[in-house]
Amino acid sequence: MKLILIFFLLIFTVTAFAQKATDNFSGSWKTAKGKIVVITSEGKNFVGKIEGTDMIILKGLAFDGSNWKGILQNPKENKSANCEAFLETGKLKLIARKGIMSKTFYWIKK
Repeated sequence: MKLILIFFLLIFTVTAFAQKATDNFSGSWKTAKGKIVVITSEGKNFVGKIEGTDMIILKGLAFDGSNWKGILQNPKENKSANCEAFLETGKLKLIARKGIMSKTFYWIKK
């Protein structure tokens, strides 16, 4: 009985947090610094721009078969990093990676 329960919990955990090609990141998101990022769909990719400007801070966000991957940019410092995106309830979790370093950002759905 315990084995069956563990099996179902494992299946639920894997499927509950699985990324899907149908995930929709479109909309307005508020960053921790209070900026509003508007994410739009461009074909099979998503692009994020700071509201009211043409500054792209998220580009090429695309599904690679198992994960959503793109590039997170800091245009003011002219820096960029590869990132993975995860939709959570009311939040967008972005994990930026550059070399062996990583940083996690949470944007709130507006």
